[in-house]
Amino acid sequence: METINIADLIGDLKNWDTWVILIIVSIFGMLGGLAHKLTSPPDDRTFLPGYLIAGLVASLAVLFVFVPSDPVRLIALSLSAGYGGKAVLNALEARVKTALAEAETAKTKEEGKKAVEAGKQAVNQAQKLAAVNKELEKTLMEITKRPRETVLETLRVPLPPDLHSLATKSPDFLMDELKQLSNKLDFLRDSFTK
Repeated sequence: METINIADLIGDLKNWDTWVILIIVSIFGMLGGLAHKLTSPPDDRTFLPGYLIAGLVASLAVLFVFVPSDPVRLIALSLSAGYGGKAVLNALEARVKTALAEAETAKTKEEGKKAVEAGKQAVNQAQKLAAVNKELEKTLMEITKRPRETVLETLRVPLPPDLHSLATKSPDFLMDELKQLSNKLDFLRDSFTK
């Protein structure tokens, strides 16, 4: 949906020509509503003022979507919108809801892209930490001349249990998990660009 400059809108409302157009559209919208009442079945219980008001509002609201190119089309549009009344208003309501939903979807996609990018950065950092961990393990095994399991067992006491369980996983296993997570993030990023 396009944004409206309020100052220009106020300026247009001060213009007499704007009011002449609005009055003409309203009159012909009410005539369309009257035509609908006259052509409706006799058992229709809607009162004439209901048709007139619906025609008036519909003819004004349709100018939100359609801008006629000449006076004859303006009158024809006003009459047909007035005749359609409630149906025209329902269609315009659906159009506005669709535009709002599309704007919300675009905003959500943009936020999703940002979240995926943050996730990708986190995965990249985790991959770097996993590479550092692998090198530390390798260095510790070389310095102590002990196998991996023995080196990890010496870390059991100083590390909290959740960190120790993470440390006992092989660096290659962690790198594979991070690669899978990175692939999922790539898939999500691709879904946000569609």
